[in-house]
Amino acid sequence: MLIMILTSGQMLVRSMVEEKSNRIIEVLISSCSPMDLMFGKIVGISMLAVVQVLFLTTIGVVLVYTVQISNLPLDNLWLMVLCFFLGFLLYAAIFVAFGSLASTEQEAQQMTGYLSMLLMLPIIIAFIATQSPNSPVLIVLTMIPLITPQMMFVRLPITSPPTWEIALSLFILVSSIIIVTWIAAKIFRVGILLTGKRPGLGEILRWIRS
Repeated sequence: MLIMILTSGQMLVRSMVEEKSNRIIEVLISSCSPMDLMFGKIVGISMLAVVQVLFLTTIGVVLVYTVQISNLPLDNLWLMVLCFFLGFLLYAAIFVAFGSLASTEQEAQQMTGYLSMLLMLPIIIAFIATQSPNSPVLIVLTMIPLITPQMMFVRLPITSPPTWEIALSLFILVSSIIIVTWIAAKIFRVGILLTGKRPGLGEILRWIRS
C-alpha cells in the first residue's frame, strides 16, 4: 500500500505540475469542467493501482503455490482489500488537492513528503502491534482516517478486532473520503489554473468556503 500510494500519487502530482507549467491544463479545462477533470484523474490513477495490485497478487499466488506456504492469515483478506481501496481513494483526493496547489517540482516533493511520513507511521509502530494488537493506543490510531488502512493492515493478520471497531473505523474512513473529496474539488477548481506564488492557508480556506 505504501509503494502504491507513493508511486501513483507522486506520478499524479508530477503530471499536474507539468500540465500547469506547459499550459496544457488550460486546454483540458476548455474541453471539460474542472470537476470532470479532477474525478477523471482520481479514477485513472485508481485504475492504475488496480492493475498493479492484480499484477502483484498474481505473483503472490504463484509464489504461495511454488513454495507451498501454509498458515497464511487470510481470514480478513476481504477487509484488508476494502481498506486498501478506501485508503487509496482518500490519498488520491489529497494528492489531487496538493498537485493543484504546486507550481514547481520542488513544491510537489515538499508536499508529498508530509504524506510519506504519515504512511510510514504504522510501519514504525508495527512492533507494538505484534506485542499488543488490542492496545488502546492502537485502537485510537485505527480511528484516524489518514492511517486507518495502514493500521488495519498491521492488526488484521495478528488478530480480529471487534465488529464495532471495524464498523466505526470504516464509517470514519468513508466519511473522510467524502469530506476530503469535496474539499479537494473546491481547491482543484481554483488552484489548477494558478501559477507562480503558492497560495497561503487563508486564501485556500476562502476557496473552500466559496
